[in-house]
Amino acid sequence: MNWFLNLSELVIKTCPQSSLPPLPHTSTIDCVEVQNTKVCFSYKRNELVIDGYNGALAFNNLYILEELYLCKISFLSFTGLQKLISVKKNRI
Repeated sequence: MNWFLNLSELVIKTCPQSSLPPLPHTSTIDCVEVQNTKVCFSYKRNELVIDGYNGALAFNNLYILEELYLCKISFLSFTGLQKLISVKKNRI
């Protein structure tokens, strides 16, 4: 995806019908927050918190991730999780 390549922060609130690319969509982004009524996706450079988010994850852009917190996830790619070699804290 070649849109907003220089974007450093993305915040989406109460937009349940939004269609998003796999997040984070670029490795240069510092902060992504998606908050809907039953969904929370928060990425801050080395920490990822997901509660109820069932969208795609761009694991190749999460290589510096150190903390991962997942809750209420219906689909999770274990192949993708194996790419997260920097993770030090993991709660699923």
